[in-house]
Amino acid sequence: MKNLLAVVFLLGLISCGIDNEVHDPNESELPPYTPVALVNPEQEDVFLEPAPQPVDILLVVDKSCSMLDDTTALNLGFVSFINYVTEHNLDYHIGLITTSNNEAVGAGKLVEFMNYSFITPQTPDPIMILSGMNIAAASQGEIEAGIDALSAAMGPRLRRGENTDFFRHGVPLQIVTITDEEDQSHFWTPKSLVLRLFHWMADHQNTVYYSAILTLPESWETCDYAVYSETIGYKYLEVVERVNGMAIDICQNDWSIALEAMAEYATPDPIPEYMLKEHPLLDEEHTIKVLVERDPVTLSFENEGDWTYDPDRNSVWIHTTSDGEAYEHQENDRVKISYTVDMY
Repeated sequence: MKNLLAVVFLLGLISCGIDNEVHDPNESELPPYTPVALVNPEQEDVFLEPAPQPVDILLVVDKSCSMLDDTTALNLGFVSFINYVTEHNLDYHIGLITTSNNEAVGAGKLVEFMNYSFITPQTPDPIMILSGMNIAAASQGEIEAGIDALSAAMGPRLRRGENTDFFRHGVPLQIVTITDEEDQSHFWTPKSLVLRLFHWMADHQNTVYYSAILTLPESWETCDYAVYSETIGYKYLEVVERVNGMAIDICQNDWSIALEAMAEYATPDPIPEYMLKEHPLLDEEHTIKVLVERDPVTLSFENEGDWTYDPDRNSVWIHTTSDGEAYEHQENDRVKISYTVDMY
């Protein structure tokens, strides 16, 4: 009976809401929690010179028997080619494929040499590596189907596979075909290749240039240096004409001038680019502000189109000043780009 009364008494205490917790009389109550709002910090990057101009250069080289007498000339020409892009401070990717469309030997796949599938400004001895690629490419066969091979190199299978690191989104692509024969492709025509080039520009947000060193109609009968027979590259010339490219005569002993001309053609227009240290906050007001201190004046860039932000490269390209003048980076310019850092 006593136990029953004790249970009833305890239930009564609970139902009455009596506080049974023990409190320390010396303990002060904690203030209510107030979350601290995070503020995106402001950043200012200062540049004394623009970043190297980026360009991807793809060489499509005929390795058939008729080109055997051109291998040495081509390798010597690579010296002028690499020297030009180096002297002009280009951030280059240079790769090489052959004109073979034989899937068994890797049609359209970048030729590798010493574990390099393309060269960059950081490649040790780039001239030696590129020349080695040109020699190693001889094992890919004698098929002269450069249009098929180029289409394969830019196709989804290789673009997302073996060639994926070579092509860069938003970076100009220069294609140079080097051959002394007419194209013998089975799958792609000059017109369908041009369509692929235009689709490529839309998908990759870049410009594609096409040029060729080949046998021209006006020199075919008078070219007397070649050891093997040559034919006119009418199909390659059709591609050149459709994209307003450049064609250079292959009938010459010294290819240095031709390849240097190709390198000059491959050099993009000098639009100054500046690589940001942090990622800017991109909202409706666009937090990026650009100015250039050019003693004794400060140039402003406040109009739409004066500069553009490239999210893929996290960089700012400066085009014109607010006065409408094209901007060219001068030696003593201090470029200041301020923005709110995106912390999320």
